[in-house]
Amino acid sequence: QTFDYANPIVDKDDDDSKNLLEFYEHPILLDGHELGCTDAGNEQTPNDPCYDLCTNGGRYCHVSHHLVSGKDVVLEALRRLCIRKHYKSQHVYWQYISHFSQFCWDSDYYANDECVKDAFQHSGVDYQEIETCLQDSGDVTKDVENSLLQGVLQT
Repeated sequence: QTFDYANPIVDKDDDDSKNLLEFYEHPILLDGHELGCTDAGNEQTPNDPCYDLCTNGGRYCHVSHHLVSGKDVVLEALRRLCIRKHYKSQHVYWQYISHFSQFCWDSDYYANDECVKDAFQHSGVDYQEIETCLQDSGDVTKDVENSLLQGVLQT
């Protein structure tokens, strides 16, 4: 018997209090400061080694894999942190993970906004609420600290 981590058994009535195990993913990020991606003079241009790996001016990084850039992996990790923050139900979180994994995991769709919106819709996640969370926690396109990603680095 195998356990499919993307589809845990959740009661049909969506009452999380009946679940015996609470499990969430914990994103693994690289500290861009320790990698030298935030050093003075680092312009984060497409020729820079940190450009495709990091967000927030080089602060939060992930290695690229399966033709998906590291910064797209960081953005997806942040989306999932926002879902956890705004939707306390594990059912909603895992529905999103399941749909995203099934339809958006391929490198052609991983960073595709329409695929992400579809995963939100199928899991009952409000797109605008998560977009607001992404911006409010610290815009990944700006050279600013992101409170949610910083929390991941500190754990």
